[in-house]
Amino acid sequence: MPDIESMLGRLQSIINRAKASSLVGVEQKTLFHERIDAHFSELSVSNYKRLQNLRISKLSRINLFTGINNSGKTTLKQSICFVVRMIFLVCLK
Repeated sequence: MPDIESMLGRLQSIINRAKASSLVGVEQKTLFHERIDAHFSELSVSNYKRLQNLRISKLSRINLFTGINNSGKTTLKQSICFVVRMIFLVCLK
């Protein structure tokens, strides 16, 4: 819960800055660019828990994954976290 509240606080600060600057439409992307240098444009997951040959393309900076219980949302999140941690560890070396 503390991690979610922290993320919510960061997103709220971006929203507040966008409202204060009176930006609308496409120009708002510059606010996100300041916070996020890069993002995944595509994701492939093979043989991770019950996810087999999953491919998601056309990802944007913010993506929402929804579904019924036990459909793989948490497993997808875990696979993304695993990859990000591995990338982070490689970058630290």
